[in-house]
Amino acid sequence: MTLAAVTAIPVSALPLSYGLPSTAARPSPCGAPFSPAVQRQLRHVITLLRRTYQIPGVEVGVNVPGQGCWADASGSANLAAGIPLSVGSEFPIESITKTFTATVILQLVREGKLSLSDPISAWVPSVQDANSITVENLLNMTSGIYNEPDPAFEQQLLGDPHMVVTPGQLISAAVAHGPAGPPGTFSYSNTNYFILGLIAQEITGRTIQQLITDQILRPLHLAGTSVPGSTGQLPASLVHGYQVAAGNATDVTSQYAQFGPELGGAAGAMVSTLGDLERWAYALGTGELLTPSLQRQRLTFPAGPAVPFAPLPDTGASTILPGRYGLGIGSFGGLLGHNGGTTGYQADMFYLPARNATVVLLINGSPANGTGSSANESLADAAAISLAEIALGHSLMHTLTQDRRVR
Repeated sequence: MTLAAVTAIPVSALPLSYGLPSTAARPSPCGAPFSPAVQRQLRHVITLLRRTYQIPGVEVGVNVPGQGCWADASGSANLAAGIPLSVGSEFPIESITKTFTATVILQLVREGKLSLSDPISAWVPSVQDANSITVENLLNMTSGIYNEPDPAFEQQLLGDPHMVVTPGQLISAAVAHGPAGPPGTFSYSNTNYFILGLIAQEITGRTIQQLITDQILRPLHLAGTSVPGSTGQLPASLVHGYQVAAGNATDVTSQYAQFGPELGGAAGAMVSTLGDLERWAYALGTGELLTPSLQRQRLTFPAGPAVPFAPLPDTGASTILPGRYGLGIGSFGGLLGHNGGTTGYQADMFYLPARNATVVLLINGSPANGTGSSANESLADAAAISLAEIALGHSLMHTLTQDRRVR
């Protein structure tokens, strides 16, 4: 989403270390560090990211068992208060939320309470082509349902700060707009996941927030992860988010706090930490909370042209990854996971099965010349791909050529 800004801080007010990742070793649970040469290359990616795009703070974790790991935080969590970013800070993770919602839905399938082939007309008959759209279509973004919230809806919110947003309102707005395309055609849409949240609640009598908490967060001990929509409260220690342009970093945290969880819902409301996302990336990529057969279905990526994802320029990385979407999970050239972004925040979380490796990147800034979440995500995607290629090297290229799931 793109929400208006209120508090602008000149870039000159940034800490003197702005653009320079910390060089001091930080305690990390991931074991032996990468070689000094690999660490220098990884730090170079973060230096370029912050200097070139004026990003206030970046938190990163790269872990390749048997080869090395690196966890680092640089920059600021709150510019006005002078609070530095630290490993373990709490970030909005936006669309990474979809991986949790999809897992809850697949757990309902495992329990026999739902089928991937069920038409959605039983729950949302007002949606165009509801008899032809299945639960699977919602999960893999092939429903053809329009993506909400769109800029017009966001402007409506800004004009009425007391407006309460419900999943039903967002679904109704999508229906009123008309379909984005026929069922079976890929079209990324948050509305799919608003509907999935309602389906889960209708079947179980419990909110998607309660289901995610009880069926994923507690079993995996993800204590730093929460679904603010269940309480309406964001963590007090939430990292501040900024929109950056023309030498200014504009604090957009208050707008996120006011609208973010409501607009995100089952599609993008969650908050998490670096360590929790590393743990979740592994559980998601290995199917820890599902049966093997359901995990295979989750990792079925529809045929068709892939979306290319390129690395950050001038980082030494050159691999362009083909992106495809499965059941609430993406494959970026064999890197399994998801990205997320809104004005002021960006996040990427990946797992590479071939090496049992994880890459997580959290950013509290977005360029003002980008509009919408996709523009915000592209910057973090590029940096995460650069980090992955540097850390994985030949392993990443081998996966690209050998992994038949991303052909």
